[in-house]
Amino acid sequence: MFKLVSNILLLDYDQTFYPRGSVTLSELDRRITLFVSQNLKVEIEQADSIRQELCARYGTTLRGLRETYQVNHQEYYDFIHQVPTGSLPLVNKSLSEWFDQISIPIYVFTNARRDWVEMGLRAMGLEKYIRDIFDIESNAWRGKPEPQCYSDIEASLVKTHGKLSQIFFVDDHIHNLWPAYQLAWKTFWIRDQDSHKNIDLYTASSLSPLARLQSSTSIVPLLFSQLGYCHAENCLPRLFNPTLIDDLWDISISELQTGN
Repeated sequence: MFKLVSNILLLDYDQTFYPRGSVTLSELDRRITLFVSQNLKVEIEQADSIRQELCARYGTTLRGLRETYQVNHQEYYDFIHQVPTGSLPLVNKSLSEWFDQISIPIYVFTNARRDWVEMGLRAMGLEKYIRDIFDIESNAWRGKPEPQCYSDIEASLVKTHGKLSQIFFVDDHIHNLWPAYQLAWKTFWIRDQDSHKNIDLYTASSLSPLARLQSSTSIVPLLFSQLGYCHAENCLPRLFNPTLIDDLWDISISELQTGN
């Protein structure tokens, strides 16, 4: 018997619960580069370039490694998640206080494996707030931004909670927000000052002049590609306007509760 709720909060994990410039991400990237180096038998510098290229082209480094080099996904995660405890995210008082005010169910939707997320949530003291985790394994190793993952998660949430008024979804990568937008989820783009230097291109004030480019089959994909927001050969097909935030607690509690 499910409990009826109206709204759900669905959160990305990496670079959403903790910032891009943290030691956690640096250590994780280092482990991924080392994995690429050892498995492809290339120098570290070349491995790092391969890592970044695969991530940009396939959405995740793992997907690129699997499709290009037939890498075993379990071996990949076993290796990269051997991060020292001291490199895990720190307790964040502001984030805890924000979670304390939320009464709707909170889930995590991640391209990482469940054990990595659980380890980080424990380090931050936030595991008690999370109802469940939709990880890469539960999504048949497909991951974001594969549209079927989003549809499957929505179906799972409806099965658990009944008909929903709104799913709020937060992610730090814009191409991961597009499939959610297509399902009419409310999207939040948690931005990074370094990687989103051209953030004004997506604000409401600048959508009007750019909207005139929507009919173009070449200019808009080129625009997104130049900004680094292109998944494989499929750039975002049209412009949309996710809500921009700097931190999770920038999201209004009243909006989460009421949907307005």
